[in-house]
Amino acid sequence: MDSRTINICGVGICQLLLFSGYVALLDLQKTLLASAHDDNPNFNVDGYTLSGVIYTSFSLSVLLTPSVISSIGPRLTMFIGALCYLAPPVAMFLENSWLLYAAVSLNGIGGALTWTASSNYLVLNSTEQTLARNMALFWFFFACGSFPGNLFTYFAFKSVTVKIDESTRHLVLLVMTGLMAVGAFSYLFLRDVQESRKESKPDTPVQALKKTSDIALSRNTAVLLLAFGYLGLNLSFISGIYGSSIGFTLQIGEGVKRLVPLSAVLAGCGEVSGGILGKIFGKVNIFRINIFFVAAVIINCVCYLMIFLSLPADANFGNTYEKAFIEPRPWLLLLVAYFLGVGDSLLNIQMYTLVGSLYPNDSAPAFGVFKILRSVFTAASFYYSRYLPLPTQLLILTIFGALGMITFNVMNVTYERRKVADKC
Repeated sequence: MDSRTINICGVGICQLLLFSGYVALLDLQKTLLASAHDDNPNFNVDGYTLSGVIYTSFSLSVLLTPSVISSIGPRLTMFIGALCYLAPPVAMFLENSWLLYAAVSLNGIGGALTWTASSNYLVLNSTEQTLARNMALFWFFFACGSFPGNLFTYFAFKSVTVKIDESTRHLVLLVMTGLMAVGAFSYLFLRDVQESRKESKPDTPVQALKKTSDIALSRNTAVLLLAFGYLGLNLSFISGIYGSSIGFTLQIGEGVKRLVPLSAVLAGCGEVSGGILGKIFGKVNIFRINIFFVAAVIINCVCYLMIFLSLPADANFGNTYEKAFIEPRPWLLLLVAYFLGVGDSLLNIQMYTLVGSLYPNDSAPAFGVFKILRSVFTAASFYYSRYLPLPTQLLILTIFGALGMITFNVMNVTYERRKVADKC
């Protein structure tokens, strides 16, 4: 195994450790906060609003992240960003509303630092030929982070019915914080990228900021805007809205709250499966059309239909006994979670690969722009989830999925033609 692959595995393992706790908390956030409010009426924080604040902070911070990476390098940037992830569970434990809003704002800044720097680190350790494979390998490790925290929570919720009691909430928060702390400090053990593998000439912070704005205003970004938007909307749905909607559907019966972490585990299995497919096949084009991206959108749309039929329209708002078109079957809802994970994994691997291929020498600002735009849509989705019923959200996802699939492949075809022309 060469040193580049070791670096890719290293950063993937760091993400796995950090997100072992974070993914579980994000999936449970709405449910945990609703139960905390039942015990403490003064602690009134909406989980969707909180997630919206995270991604708003994320999108505002990403603009400056390339400048930070230029100043201290991707390894230290990832470490500092990862430390910020520890703030929300501590504030949630203390049950202080304003402290929690401040903590998730810090979390958003940390997410911007960690994700942009890790994407930059990946590109620096890849070539055009290995980029798709390395992205899939990284995504495999990241997706495995869905398992530890959610499996622990599944067993911790063994006696939970409609409400999660205080002792169980505190146990989950302490364990998740510990997992995230281990992940944060693991970034310090990553190796710096060798000089010969760094981007041609290091940018000053001002140059990095200018490149970020240039890429943001470029034709490529305009074409990919709807695709970025779809990934953002899909991220919010799979990471917070779908699991919460299952947990609030009381018609399912006793033990419904345990389905929230279990659905996240199944989604993680889907993410891993998508990562394995990407690792084996890399990027598959037929007539320059990216088949994996098309397949992912189709899979997701079938899942949206199953959710529309199985869950009540008001399931995303809170506990409900309303009925859907068909009886909600746990096995079907978990199967949908799995395929949503497959679709999300394929979408992200192909998008990361395309962005990295378009800007191999400016990966930090390019990924910064991608994450800004994606997180704007993610934040918007969490905000409107407090008001729009589930069928309306599924319709929005379907429309953006179809448009995003078209615009992504317009850019993919353009890139493939340009690559062929450059070889001539």
